[in-house]
Amino acid sequence: MIYLNPEWRLIPGWPEYDVSEDGQVRRALGGKGARAGRLLKPWRNPRNQYLYVQLWRGNHRKAVPVHRLVAMAFLGRPPSERHVVAHDDGTRDVNHPWNLRWATQRENVGDTVRHGTHNRGSRNGQAKIDEVCALAIRKMHALGIPRREAAVGFGISRQAVDDIINGKRWRHVA
Repeated sequence: MIYLNPEWRLIPGWPEYDVSEDGQVRRALGGKGARAGRLLKPWRNPRNQYLYVQLWRGNHRKAVPVHRLVAMAFLGRPPSERHVVAHDDGTRDVNHPWNLRWATQRENVGDTVRHGTHNRGSRNGQAKIDEVCALAIRKMHALGIPRREAAVGFGISRQAVDDIINGKRWRHVA
């Protein structure tokens, strides 16, 4: 939702910039080739899919997530350094204050499970196998095939095979 007259607030720690309640970021102060009021173009970080903007302080730039800027301006500073910004609806593009809150990392991971956005199984970027392979490893174990052979065959460690068989990994696969 784009507001016709969004509320703008200064970003704590970044006095040269404002952020709006709908997640737009603009230059508040002009200087060194930057004019006041210029909207910054957000970009999507391919690693985590969050929207970021480049903020400058002197000759140094920093990529900052838009949702964090909105939270700092509209919700205040985080209760502790361990708090992260959580999206109540699980949608990373909805950076409105009513959709954001400060949460611990554990609470935020719990939210991803609740929203269905948790990267488990083959959706995890570090997965070396998929659900079909996990089922095959369990079937190989049931047939008496040595775990070492399964590990070599699937290119994973023997400990990973043990964890799959014992339900410590890939337990969501029946």
